[in-house]
Amino acid sequence: MELELTESVLMKHADSTASILNALKAKGVQVAVDDFGTGYSSLSYLRKFPIDTLKIDQSFVRQISPAPGETTIVAAVISMGRSLNLRVVAEGVETQPELAFLQAHQCDEAQGYYFSPPVIAEQFAELIAAGPIQSTVKQRAEPVFFEPEPLIVHETIPVKHGRQITLKKSGERP
Repeated sequence: MELELTESVLMKHADSTASILNALKAKGVQVAVDDFGTGYSSLSYLRKFPIDTLKIDQSFVRQISPAPGETTIVAAVISMGRSLNLRVVAEGVETQPELAFLQAHQCDEAQGYYFSPPVIAEQFAELIAAGPIQSTVKQRAEPVFFEPEPLIVHETIPVKHGRQITLKKSGERP
């Protein structure tokens, strides 16, 4: 299971947050910082709190363009996250050039309308029931297959127009 918290929620009661998150981590709960980069907190919390994942806010993903300098923040966050051994997820991916940039910079995962609009549980179940699909977002030596469990699973599923959605088992790096 993964718990997503924004920077502002993490920092609201920083002293007690660390102990609560450590207790959850001891029970196997993964922690993700959602909308990373939009809060007004110190980067020191990345070491203070037991964080597993950084989710880059879509406002930064939208800045990805061929223009020099527009991609600096996204590239820096990906690099920083990987250096800290955190999983990095880009939110709000809508175009192939955005995805290509993220892949080139070794972003672990991407989510957004490029892959699929939000779907209700029944539609999601249909996508999963379609069967195991080999991942194309990250090259692997062998296909990754879905094993039913109450966690997010990493695999690529066709959605429409040749697009795909990538899911990942909590705690696993692609």
